[in-house]
Amino acid sequence: MTIKAKKLIGGILGVVLAVAISLCPIPEFLSEVLTRNSFIALGCLVGAVVWMLLDVLPDYLATTAMCVAWVVTGAVPLSTAFITFSGSTWWLLFGALCIGVAASQSGLLKRMALQMMNIFPANFRGQSIAMVISGIVISPLIPSTAAKSAIVAPLARNISESMGYEPCSKPANGMFMSFYTGYVSAGMGFLSASFISYSLVGLMPEGQEIGWFDWFLYSLPWLVIAILLMTIAIQIMYRPKNDQPVSKESIISQLKEMGPMTGKEKITLAVMLVCLILWMLEKTLGISSAMVAVAGGLVLIGAGVFGRQEFRSKIAWDSMIFIGTFLCISDVFAALGINDAVKILLGDSLAPLIQNPWILIPSLCLLTFVIRFVVVSWTASAVLITTILLPLCSVYGVHPWIVAFTCYCSTNTWNVIYQNTPYIAALVATDNKLGTHNQLLPFSVVYMITSTIGCMACIPLWMLLGLC
Repeated sequence: MTIKAKKLIGGILGVVLAVAISLCPIPEFLSEVLTRNSFIALGCLVGAVVWMLLDVLPDYLATTAMCVAWVVTGAVPLSTAFITFSGSTWWLLFGALCIGVAASQSGLLKRMALQMMNIFPANFRGQSIAMVISGIVISPLIPSTAAKSAIVAPLARNISESMGYEPCSKPANGMFMSFYTGYVSAGMGFLSASFISYSLVGLMPEGQEIGWFDWFLYSLPWLVIAILLMTIAIQIMYRPKNDQPVSKESIISQLKEMGPMTGKEKITLAVMLVCLILWMLEKTLGISSAMVAVAGGLVLIGAGVFGRQEFRSKIAWDSMIFIGTFLCISDVFAALGINDAVKILLGDSLAPLIQNPWILIPSLCLLTFVIRFVVVSWTASAVLITTILLPLCSVYGVHPWIVAFTCYCSTNTWNVIYQNTPYIAALVATDNKLGTHNQLLPFSVVYMITSTIGCMACIPLWMLLGLC
């Protein structure tokens, strides 16, 4: 079957399912909470998901078409269908991405990574730990996972080659996984380390908002235990037998080539630090984190750290549109009574699972691992599960952030290559010299196990804080 034929069939299938669901009779026991508009909204959502799964349209176009269909059919008002674009989450994401572009364009990210690697011993253990620790330190400052992968992955390759490791050898594999653990995986412990975190925060109901410090505190056991276990696993799986120090000439030469910090780097660093401090103190100072991010982005653009061309080409506008249209689902579900229907349909059957965190957390991890084989988007996977369980969380006293965070951590797998965009970006950036997908696949299983253990380790803290 040709790609064109597949898209045609997928397009027709999405429309047929959307129409069929829209015309479904309303069950009598749900007639008090659901209307015809509820089924139309669900039909449009299913049609959009089918289009995404079968690659009929890119995700951001499929979800935009969904929102347009809601409005055109009269099922959802325009103000509700596109409500995210007028909310704080979308603007927080916009400012954060501007900061990520500045860190990439100015060279600051590369300099910070090299400086951290220069501190540690020039052997496998030293440099692999340096990559993990530098990732933990730098990740909260830079919300663009793609930028971190594209810039730091080649540095990991340079370090590997300077230490004499053969391409695709076990030590080279270890350098890849060290970089990935520090700059991608560890970022899940910080709200400001990825735009996906901001997306999930946007789902939180009124009165259950999550700030920077909240996210860090609630996820701290996961960050410590999961990343520590991954670091130990890297040493066991990939460390060479003869782990002797070598010259740091490659690192030093790259730093010399960069020269002293430029004005753009200094401005970017200052803006990032100020934004991070204000994000951490949001609840104390009462300053909106969204406005802090936007102001930071404006300062960077106004100071000439990056210009109009970079503004157009470097900011992930497709991701911005996708998140803006996809996050509207939770508001639409609430407005059309779908949340109430979920409570009626699933409340009793899922009560034992929702009420017991020791069952809930591993179940969510397993569910997300399975869904990731079908739903390619990290954001879509975590948002869909969180949105479905959101009404049940309120009934059984579980903070929805727990569901969102557990699902988010569980999306970071690469059991099949198409699952993970930062992982693919890193493979491309290193020209597959640090490892092939088949060689790096076993560590995806390691990640799944250690991440689940990390999430389980959070439960006592969550119970103590009254989150579950």
